[in-house]
Amino acid sequence: MKFPLLVAAGALAAALLPVQSNAQVVYTLSTADVVGVNANRQTDLARGGTVIDPGLRLSATDGDAAASGSAAARVAMRTPAGPAIGGMFSVRGLAGDGNVVGTLTGNPPAAGAQTYELSFAARRAVSGRVIVLFNGAANNARAGASVRIGRVSKSFSADGNAQRDAFDNVTVDSSGLTVAVSIGGSAAARGARAGYQAELRVLFVASDNGGGGCTVTGGTRSCDAGGVLRGTADDSGRQPVVNLGLAGALPNAIGITLVSPADRTFEIGNTGCIFFLHPITATTFQTDDNGNARSQLTFPRIRGGSFAVLQGTIQVSPRGARIATSNSLVVDCN
Repeated sequence: MKFPLLVAAGALAAALLPVQSNAQVVYTLSTADVVGVNANRQTDLARGGTVIDPGLRLSATDGDAAASGSAAARVAMRTPAGPAIGGMFSVRGLAGDGNVVGTLTGNPPAAGAQTYELSFAARRAVSGRVIVLFNGAANNARAGASVRIGRVSKSFSADGNAQRDAFDNVTVDSSGLTVAVSIGGSAAARGARAGYQAELRVLFVASDNGGGGCTVTGGTRSCDAGGVLRGTADDSGRQPVVNLGLAGALPNAIGITLVSPADRTFEIGNTGCIFFLHPITATTFQTDDNGNARSQLTFPRIRGGSFAVLQGTIQVSPRGARIATSNSLVVDCN
């Protein structure tokens, strides 16, 4: 008897990609100063230094005027050069005759472009490029954005066309790479409606996304009834595969393979069995008469990524259900 996947096998790659793409690069997004939007006298503000995870939304409405703005971290997309990660920013405003809308910045807040800092870091130096994608339009209004790394800036004006630029030959290392971002718009309607909208994406893509060799090591011990989980990594194919072998678990039981970004666990009651604090995906299998099972996991070809896996078994009988979990394993790709 076979059981359906709790999460489709391909979802494992999708779940891991935003966390571990672009080699070992991680990033944070925050407001550089007070940011906000206004519609006539109504405002919505966020303090400077606010860490954005996963997103920030601002909105103000007053009569025939409405303005909004947003910023989002955890943005990932595929490009011809490989996976890209970073942030996305947008502003919108619409005003009827005699109304005013726009973006705000500073303390005290005044009309101006919202400012953010996008900071990338890596344990080991990773070369690549920062891609900038902008799209915007304005009607009796103005909107634009700028992106700066060090002394080099890229500026954009909303003209109804998609625009693209890049910072080539950048390096992300332990000292970090800070990208200064600003985006804004304003409209003061006189005799006709006025409005603007603009969207900006700032993404880092590593030059080398080929992925290296992966190793599987032991993680956290669990209860004896959960069996012993072993694994080996096979990097010979298009995507790496982890071959899993479970031995001595509950026999003729439903099995669940759990994957987590980190080997952080807690004990289930006083059973000695462990469970992940933050599982992100799961698939099912079944053990044989001896409590053994074999399965595979396919994951993105990445460099410097790491995740953890364990397997649980559930044995159902007229007397109730019995649950046990295996030890965890840690998969590291260098």
